[in-house]
Order: sequence, then C-alpha cells, then structure tokens
Amino acid sequence: MNAKDRRKKEGLLLGKILIGQKDDWRRAMMIDNMIMKSVKNGYVLVAIKAIYETKGTVDLVLLRDQLKGITLLDLIGGVDHLVSLAECALDANGIDEIVQELKDDGMMSVQ
Repeated sequence: MNAKDRRKKEGLLLGKILIGQKDDWRRAMMIDNMIMKSVKNGYVLVAIKAIYETKGTVDLVLLRDQLKGITLLDLIGGVDHLVSLAECALDANGIDEIVQELKDDGMMSVQ
C-alpha cells in the first residue's frame, strides 16, 4: 500500500470510529502500536484514545473539545478535517475490514 492510500485508510478508520457504534469504538481501541503515516491522523488517534479512556465514548464534539484543549485543533486542520474524516467513512467498508487492511500492511498490531 502506498503512502497516499495508507493515509486514506487511516482517515477511514478514524472516521469509522467517530461515526461508529460502541462496538466499533471498542474494537478500534484494541489497536496497539499503530503507526500513522499522517501526523494529523496520529494526533487525532491519540485524542480519540484519551477521550475513550475517560468517557467510554467518543464523538465529533468531544474530539473537537479535546484537540482544542491541547491546542492541536488548528494544527490538524480544524473542525473541517474532523468532519471530512467522518464524511469519508460513511460509504467505506466496515471497521473490521479497514483494520485488517492496515494490519496486513504491517503498520499495526491488534491486542
């Protein structure tokens, strides 16, 4: 998988987490040692994990507030970037398929 496709898959995964159901969040939070090609996506994943660990849920508003609170919202592209992650995931494969593709790419492991 080339770097551009990799970043796209990362974005789809993050979008699926944001629009997903609680089971999607649980499965996604089992991801360990994921290396993001996109620094922006890396920041978003860290923020999602922090929110999930404290709240047990995650959504766009919580993510926006988390990134704003640690002064990373503008750096990752603002609310527009977060919304684009969620929008691109609407028609994508399920979260399990995306996780498997990233895992097959050798850039992540799952507990």
